[in-house]
Amino acid sequence: MATALEVIQNVALEINLPRPSAVTDGGQDLAGRALQLLKTAGRRLAKKPWPELIYEHEFFLKKNQPYYDLPDDYGYLIQGTGWDRVESRPLTPLNPQQWQEWKSGLVQAEVWKQYRVKAVDGQRKLYINPTPSTSSCTFECVDGKKVKVGLVVEYVSKYWCESSAGAGKAVPTLGTDVIRLPDDLIEAELKWRWLRSLSRPYADEKIEAESLASQLIAQAGIPETLDAGLTTRGLSHPNIPETNVGLS
Repeated sequence: MATALEVIQNVALEINLPRPSAVTDGGQDLAGRALQLLKTAGRRLAKKPWPELIYEHEFFLKKNQPYYDLPDDYGYLIQGTGWDRVESRPLTPLNPQQWQEWKSGLVQAEVWKQYRVKAVDGQRKLYINPTPSTSSCTFECVDGKKVKVGLVVEYVSKYWCESSAGAGKAVPTLGTDVIRLPDDLIEAELKWRWLRSLSRPYADEKIEAESLASQLIAQAGIPETLDAGLTTRGLSHPNIPETNVGLS
């Protein structure tokens, strides 16, 4: 993984600009402006589900607690990845209309737990329906050790870079900060944005960057466009005994 300064230096050489020896956040010189463009490039690229940015978030239900904290680096959930590992059942994502139907409409029976993300005092929280009436977790044996398990979802991190000590960051502020995204990808994205800021032709470089992004996403085995709404489960015949729900 390259540092912010290395990315800026490499791109500067490609577009025939002086190679900066240092970079200062907020600086008005060549390197400072390039760092600002690098921040924009990284934030845009981090909207995609790069494998380097995908993590699991596991949490445990607590009695009468309707919502739960998300990680500090939370960007967005990958729909269809929610699982209740206590009951060995998937979590069903709901959109706002469906959520209000369940919470405000007629009483309905549901086998699988449901979830959605919405704000509490300006902070995104993960809501679970129905609100648990008891605390819930279980234990499994993993690699010979007893491990506590609960509910889990996968998410895309907004921390697309990190400090030299390995602490995640939303944007680079030092030349020594390390970029977590593929080197050639972040360089290609910065290249066309830098050319555009200089009022130089950039169309070919932009097309190249977009093509590279699509290629790398495909090679990683991740679909470029993820479902942002209700995801249909791929379990035609789930191996779950669904009893005592009025079925005969």
